[in-house]
Amino acid sequence: MGRTLLSDAFDGVPRARSSAWGGASRPYNFPVNFRQGSSYGDNIENANGSAKISLPAGDPHPCSAPELGLGRIWPIAISWTAWSRWLGLALFILPFGLAIWGARTFRRHGTVVKPTGDTTQVVTSGPYQYTRNPMYLSLTLIYLGGMLLFRLPWALVLLVPLILALHFGIILPEEKYLESKFGENYVAYRRQVRRWI
Repeated sequence: MGRTLLSDAFDGVPRARSSAWGGASRPYNFPVNFRQGSSYGDNIENANGSAKISLPAGDPHPCSAPELGLGRIWPIAISWTAWSRWLGLALFILPFGLAIWGARTFRRHGTVVKPTGDTTQVVTSGPYQYTRNPMYLSLTLIYLGGMLLFRLPWALVLLVPLILALHFGIILPEEKYLESKFGENYVAYRRQVRRWI
């Protein structure tokens, strides 16, 4: 087992180009551990004889979809646009604000954030005046952001099953629970505010 910088792996080998951040070729300056004979990339030696690991051309980071889960077994080729990573970054970061706003609004009204907890009242202020499920909406947006930011095509394939599971497995049972507990108070709120956006 050795330790080196990925930037050293590019000494004397062609650099992988990243279209994600404008297509600039640049080294990665963080330490990695690797084994001789690793199947991930070709081990090469530099002038002083120490082993280095190189990333395959066109694959500028070790956490891309072809190396993870389904993407490794059944890779999907998608041509990502240059702006999709910036959109993904925004969708990955900004929804945390919505989730925090929703959680703080719950706490301010003395009700539980945990979905399995005992809800004490129907909250209709804060983000709940715009969407009935701001925290689930934020999780979905973060998922979409991660898909675009980290270029994960299988995340797109799994998006519909994920939303269906969320809708039928969590949201609808919660709505039935809230209607049975709060009656017309919740029904009136449900008529006024959309489930998502």
